[in-house]
This record gives sequence, structure tokens and C-alpha cells, in this order.
Amino acid sequence: MAAHVTHHNPKDRPECQRYEGLISTPLAVITKLPKDELVKRYDELLILKYPPCQVQRLYFVGPDDYRDELNRRTTHRQTVWLIGLTWLIAGLTIVLIVLDLLPRILGNQH
Repeated sequence: MAAHVTHHNPKDRPECQRYEGLISTPLAVITKLPKDELVKRYDELLILKYPPCQVQRLYFVGPDDYRDELNRRTTHRQTVWLIGLTWLIAGLTIVLIVLDLLPRILGNQH
């Protein structure tokens, strides 16, 4: 029969220790996490959002910080894609202008 573990101090509970670890993560570390780990931590914070840990900090990393990082990555990916598309359109425009002007230039030389 397994022994029953009683935590007299709420902060000794495993979920409180995990919560403390999640909210103690520096933002610099969050920005370097792989997407899967970022989503996992975000989900954990939502589940552990109101633990009986009574953590008191001046500032802590919360679910919003993880969500904001996911949004920042999505925005960055979309921005890079749109910039590439813009350059492609600009390149095609130049090609079309050259193709339009080429017969006129060659036609005037005869």
C-alpha cells in the first residue's frame, strides 16, 4: 500500500513547485523555447493558474507572456512571408516592364 503524502505547507505541493518554476522563467529563456515546449508551458500555466500556493512576487511570467511569445512568433513568420512576397511582386514587375520596353528599344534600332 502506498504511503499518503500530506503537504502541510501548500508551497510544498508538486503543482505549486511546478507553478513557481513556470512563473520564474526569465523572458529571455521563453523567447528561445521551441514552440512545442512553449505551448506545453502555456497550457500548464492555464491549468495551474490559481493554485493554493500564494506566490507573492513583484513580477512573474504568466500565461499572457507565453501567449504573447506565440503571437510574436506567428507575426514574425507572417511578416517574413509578406516581405518575400513583396520582393517577388517587385521582381515580376521589373521583368514585365523590361519585356514591355524591349521591343520598343529594339524596334527603334532598325
